[in-house]
Amino acid sequence: MSGWTAGERLAVDRYFEGDGELFLAFKATCIAQFQADFSAAAAAIAAQDRVALRRIVHSLKSVLQTLGHDELGAAARDLEQLVHASAWAQAVSGWHGLEQAIVSAFALPPR
Repeated sequence: MSGWTAGERLAVDRYFEGDGELFLAFKATCIAQFQADFSAAAAAIAAQDRVALRRIVHSLKSVLQTLGHDELGAAARDLEQLVHASAWAQAVSGWHGLEQAIVSAFALPPR
């Protein structure tokens, strides 16, 4: 587990019973799914579809926590409520912030 963050090491122990290979396989699947989630969120934003955007953010909340990124999971939790209860422009801005934070945290290609 050399080179892993403290959060990732904790996640391996907490959610994967210490199985680092299983964690890495899950992480790889999630990274591929992030790209699909980003595209789906862009479509939801274009359609001004709060329900779809909230569903995407809700899913990301759990995934980010499972991957050991509790701070991003908390940001997604806060955004989920923002999408539900705030002005659309705030929700969209919040989404773009979360998306960029995920891109940065997982060293994804810039969007």
